[in-house]
Amino acid sequence: MRELIARWRAEFDHVIIDTPPVLGMSDAVVLSTHADAVVLVVRAAESGRQSVRRAREVLLGVHAKLAGALVNAVDMNSMDHYGYYGYYGNKYHHYYGSGEEKN
Repeated sequence: MRELIARWRAEFDHVIIDTPPVLGMSDAVVLSTHADAVVLVVRAAESGRQSVRRAREVLLGVHAKLAGALVNAVDMNSMDHYGYYGYYGNKYHHYYGSGEEKN
């Protein structure tokens, strides 16, 4: 695998490797040590906080270069989506107006 990754790096500008989940499989953990950056993909409302924290710990434990996380399958209509920002957004609108000028 190391030789394949080296060949791909020489041939392509970007190499993206999609692996099985970090927890329960070793493929992602092993491959993460060969990557320039790792993005942890988290499924909204299905990936528990403890699982995400544990996956992060496992990756950092092998010195993976964790670049961040991507959250997919977010339900934009869910009240959970609004949380603090929905409240803040309403307060912002109240204090500063809608952005439309009044004559």
